[in-house]
Amino acid sequence: MHWNWNDSWSGWNWALMMIGMVVFWGLVVWAIVALVRSPNRSQRVTNNSAEEILAGRLAAGEIEGDEYQQRLDVLRSDKVPTGK
Repeated sequence: MHWNWNDSWSGWNWALMMIGMVVFWGLVVWAIVALVRSPNRSQRVTNNSAEEILAGRLAAGEIEGDEYQQRLDVLRSDKVPTGK
């Protein structure tokens, strides 16, 4: 059987080839973005000390200066009140 190799591609062949290339390059871009944005980076937990958190609450206006000082004294002391 002789295949006719001189025929040009039909419109469907060109469309499938273009769709395939778009999918291929989309996967390449997706893989690069996934590697750059590692899961550890998005879930990074900051290790703020208790004093830094307390200072942040004071700066944000969540607590007053006297409450800040009381809590800071508790943090810096050896005894932690149990609330009883």
